[in-house]
Amino acid sequence: MPESWRDGRLALAGEVVRLPNFPLGDLLIDALLADDDFDAVGELYSGPNVRYVAARAAVHPSASARAGACWTVYRTNPRLWQQLRSDPHPVVRTEVDKIEEFDAAVFDVAQVRDSGRHLLTDLAVRRLSAAVVAEVLAEDDGAMVRCLAANRHTPAEIVERLLRDDRPEVRAGAARRHDLGPDQLAALACDSDPLVRHEVSQRADLTPRQRIDLGLGLPEVDRPRPVAEWEPALRDPGTARAAAADRALAVARMADILAHLGVP
Repeated sequence: MPESWRDGRLALAGEVVRLPNFPLGDLLIDALLADDDFDAVGELYSGPNVRYVAARAAVHPSASARAGACWTVYRTNPRLWQQLRSDPHPVVRTEVDKIEEFDAAVFDVAQVRDSGRHLLTDLAVRRLSAAVVAEVLAEDDGAMVRCLAANRHTPAEIVERLLRDDRPEVRAGAARRHDLGPDQLAALACDSDPLVRHEVSQRADLTPRQRIDLGLGLPEVDRPRPVAEWEPALRDPGTARAAAADRALAVARMADILAHLGVP
């Protein structure tokens, strides 16, 4: 933890881009999402808040907020993705249609060759051709196979094999899948490697009952956010933006965060 965090000197004034680095409260998130002049995707969709912000944006009254959440929700939250797919608003429909087209396109060997630095992301998300799947398995690179294990389009018989892979990183990749059965989840939740158990604990799609059955608590990103004393004063997006750039409020919020983390 940076030393500047410890004495509360780190302020956000003029540096809204730092907002994603802090566990923002719900009122501030909702108010910023409602502000059409605020670049929520650019300013909030990174760092530890991204999945939490996207989940709130997906059910936000603002259609632009819901549209902005589409790509992140598509990758991380199947339940909310199905909800967005049935959203009738034209702005949301436009984003959903783009993603549906993206999801249906088959990613072939030639495209893999051109992926460059996006290779691992493509292997984890795109609908891979049979030739690409065979090549990844033959090359047997741990990072690439982990992505293949996490890919929702990977055939079930291959996933079953990867769930038993000797490498913890590969099993951790499989733990991200949203189509695993109860027995598969239970086996991963008590895996001998902490990396695999951690991936299971971070899943956003588990119900409270499933978490109890698997012996899991809420992941940090999904825990209810404490409301700082100044947040109830937020009444409109303009006030929220002012709060986000107010040095005194930022320091006060840092004090809340540090107390929550137990930092003296």
